[in-house]
Amino acid sequence: MAESLRESGRFFAIPDVLKVPAGVSVDMELVGWGATEEEARETLRDKLRSGPLEGCEILVEENLSYKFA
Repeated sequence: MAESLRESGRFFAIPDVLKVPAGVSVDMELVGWGATEEEARETLRDKLRSGPLEGCEILVEENLSYKFA
């Protein structure tokens, strides 16, 4: 699925370092995808709210840049 999204130009990759309130830095590549950039942002926000960062406030979310991979 990711490959077809990449080919269609609807694949967004966001590399960044996230700092969580406890002062822990997490290096990870964040990926959001969708038919529009707003949908991609939503899928990324969903990922940020789960997994290793679940329950942490994402302090740099407003500074993440979205680009076509």
